[in-house]
Amino acid sequence: MKKAFIVLLLAFYFQGKKKKKNIADGFYEVSRIIYDTSRVVTLKGKEVISFNTDFLENAPKDCRGLEILTAEYVPLILNERPVLLEGTVKSTLQIALTEESASLLNSFTKTRVMHQVVIVKNGQALTMHKIREAITGRKFEITRCTDKACEKLQVEMQENVKK
Repeated sequence: MKKAFIVLLLAFYFQGKKKKKNIADGFYEVSRIIYDTSRVVTLKGKEVISFNTDFLENAPKDCRGLEILTAEYVPLILNERPVLLEGTVKSTLQIALTEESASLLNSFTKTRVMHQVVIVKNGQALTMHKIREAITGRKFEITRCTDKACEKLQVEMQENVKK
C-alpha cells in the first residue's frame, strides 16, 4: 500500500512538471520584457526565455526575462567560424551567415524596423538590439563586447557553422 501511494505521488509530481521546450538557435522578435515572473502567462506562439549574463551587458534593469515570438524566426546557421576583431576598448565579433539565413534575416528585419530582436542560443538571449534598418548581406557584426564576452560568444557560436 505504501509503495503504491509513493508511485502514485511520483506520477502526479512528474505529470505536473512543465516540460522545457526546445527553442532553436536563431533571431527572434521580442514581444515584451518581463519584470515580474509571478504573473507570467504566455500565449501560443510565444515563449519566455532568460538572459545569458555572460554576454548580454545591455539587459534592462530588473529584467527577469523576455517573451519572444516563436512563430517566425531566422535560424542561426553560419557559413564560417565567427571572426574576433580586437578593438582598443571593446571587441567586435564578425558573423557570416549562409545565403539562405542571410535572405531570411533580410526579410525578417525589413518587417521589424524599430522592434527589439534577440539572438537566442541554447534557449537564452545572448544579444538584444533594436533594428534600425533591414540587415542586408551575409556578414554583420556584434559590437559592444566587453569582459571577454566576444571570445566566449565566438566559441559558443562555432557549433552553428554549417558543415
